[in-house]
Amino acid sequence: MKNKPSLNVLVAAVMLSLACSLVGRPAAPTSVPTQPSPTQRQLAVFDAAFADVRDQYVRADYGGVDWKAIGAQYRSLVAAGETDDAFAQTMRELFAKLPSGAATFQTRAERLALETGASSTYFGIGAFVSFRKSPQPHVVILSTISGSPAERIGLLPHDSLTAVDGTAFTADDELAPTKRIRGSQGTAVTLTVQTPGAQAHQIILQRAPITATDSLHGGILTAVNVAYYRLPVVAGSNMVDAIAGDLSSISQTVQLNGIILDLRIARSDANGWPLTQMLTL
Repeated sequence: MKNKPSLNVLVAAVMLSLACSLVGRPAAPTSVPTQPSPTQRQLAVFDAAFADVRDQYVRADYGGVDWKAIGAQYRSLVAAGETDDAFAQTMRELFAKLPSGAATFQTRAERLALETGASSTYFGIGAFVSFRKSPQPHVVILSTISGSPAERIGLLPHDSLTAVDGTAFTADDELAPTKRIRGSQGTAVTLTVQTPGAQAHQIILQRAPITATDSLHGGILTAVNVAYYRLPVVAGSNMVDAIAGDLSSISQTVQLNGIILDLRIARSDANGWPLTQMLTL
């Protein structure tokens, strides 16, 4: 924790590699897995966020706030049933009870809007990134968008960006790490890139129109007859259907020995993505 009370409460990204045995064509499930209700999902988010503040807040007295009592009060509102918009407002009001600036709550849509600008189209290099504070503030490339300047110049997952136009990233860039990379269409940006095991170097890219979309990667690993899928940073609503359809097609000609679902860069949200949807497979 910083010396100044600060906590950005987000649902932690789920990282999972799952292998399961399949013999022949996948059999039809005997029953449809039960999906959690909206209230159950909201309570799960509430409980996780409440516990994060309870266990990690820098001051034992929570800045003079009775966090336990306030939590019980607001949890009862969520348990009574709320729309997603009302739930988000309840969470904002909950964190507003703490000293100003101590904690914030963002929905997945708000976080993505912050990262991509006012809409899903912006002018930049076309990369999904994650911010890291240590050993020094830097941005890690998670994935590049097909056809983007980042892909064309050869930026790869695990590359780190340490500076923009000669100015290093700082802890203040954490909430919007791509803000300094984006700019007007056609303008140039100089990035200092650190590839693992190599010396840092600079690259110059021309900013271009970017649509923040990512796609499913993978397929059949023929040497071992295992299906491998790397789920994208941001998944569309039909992602699970796409995986299920591909598995059904593959199983017509291949006896699968297993499935690997690579969720290392997939970002979780309040609806349980990606774990809830993956479990239905």
